[in-house]
Amino acid sequence: MKSATHRKTAGQGFTLIEVLFAVAIIGISMVTLVGLEMKTIRLQQISNRITT
Repeated sequence: MKSATHRKTAGQGFTLIEVLFAVAIIGISMVTLVGLEMKTIRLQQISNRITT
C-alpha cells in the first residue's frame, strides 16, 4: 500500500525528468526537420541548375 506522500494529485504537474525528456524529443525533432529542409533547398537549387 502506498503512503499519502507518494500519491500523485491532479494538480501536482510534471516531474523534472518528464519535462527534460519532452524537451529533448522536441529538440531532436527540430534539428532533424531543419536538416531535411536544408537538404531540400540544396536539391532544389541543383535541380534548377540542371533544368536551365
